[in-house]
Amino acid sequence: GKELAAGLRELEPKLMKTYARAAMREGGKLIQQQAKANVHSVKGLTVKSIRVKVKMKRGTVRASIGPSPNAVRGKGAFYMDWEELGHFAGKRPKARIQKGAEARTDYIKASISAGRKFIPGTHFMERAMQSKGGAAADLVAEKLRTAVEQAKLN
Repeated sequence: GKELAAGLRELEPKLMKTYARAAMREGGKLIQQQAKANVHSVKGLTVKSIRVKVKMKRGTVRASIGPSPNAVRGKGAFYMDWEELGHFAGKRPKARIQKGAEARTDYIKASISAGRKFIPGTHFMERAMQSKGGAAADLVAEKLRTAVEQAKLN
């Protein structure tokens, strides 16, 4: 809440950034574990490629959970988006598809008319965020609270 934000503002900036990044990483790891559990193959490259990346830009800390291109000796699961959102199987259509706002719908229409089969996505990342997003936010807040209290004691 407001007292947590006020407590963070009282800390020196470098210390605040350190605590914020660590807390966001913990919250991201919670979602990462759930995403790994949701993947249809538990031993595959997709599971090994799911990583937590924490960045800070202009005072905003952001954790992104997704594929890492170098997760397994340079072999990242480049197809993770296809598994998540779905894709078309078969030969790509030769029709020229215009760029712009309608490009995706034109591609879908051309693929369907070419007889390509649509393979629906499993939405494992989306389900992980829905099931663990609230718990991750609570964990981040709790980690920040304990960090602020610890900093006040020192």
